[in-house]
Amino acid sequence: MVTKEQIRKWKLPSGPIKKTDTRSKGFKGRAVEIEAIKPEKLRDLCDDCITRHIDNHAFEQLQLAEEAERKTLATMVENLEAA
Repeated sequence: MVTKEQIRKWKLPSGPIKKTDTRSKGFKGRAVEIEAIKPEKLRDLCDDCITRHIDNHAFEQLQLAEEAERKTLATMVENLEAA
């Protein structure tokens, strides 16, 4: 959802709410399309929202495990190619 603060801060264009849109029931104000937010900004918003819920220690451990697996697989491929 686009917030009032984001609309003001980023000077997002708005328009009237379509009366035929069933999602607008009880909504007051003007509508802003999510597409009005620049892709980089939208990506940052999504990234911030996701990372807020991640256990950093568990994520670091996962990254270490993945790196070890990549090294193991690379070694296996080298051994196969050498054989």
